[in-house]
Amino acid sequence: MSADFAAVKEALDTGSATVIDVRNPGELQEKGKLPKAVNVPMTELKEAMELSPEEFQNKYGFVQPSQSDALIVHCNRGGRAARAATQLTESGFSNVRLYQGSFNDWVSNGGPLEK
Repeated sequence: MSADFAAVKEALDTGSATVIDVRNPGELQEKGKLPKAVNVPMTELKEAMELSPEEFQNKYGFVQPSQSDALIVHCNRGGRAARAATQLTESGFSNVRLYQGSFNDWVSNGGPLEK
């Protein structure tokens, strides 16, 4: 299932879904990030979701999503996010959407950024 710019903006504005940025931390520092999006790098995603809730909170700074929580994953162009969405779904997460255009689409649509 996919999410477009409007769906991602609504999720960020209302908190109706957790938007997970799977880019590396250096990319966020260099290019900025979507406001209220949280970062779990693709290279850490599988292991992150296997942490205890307390370990997850301490490492990533937000509450670990449950398998039924609404999630939207994005990266820079969509490739890593597609892999992340598949990985999360295969791990039992049932409400995962992919922001196909990801960060590039967000920027091209004039979405605000945090540095």
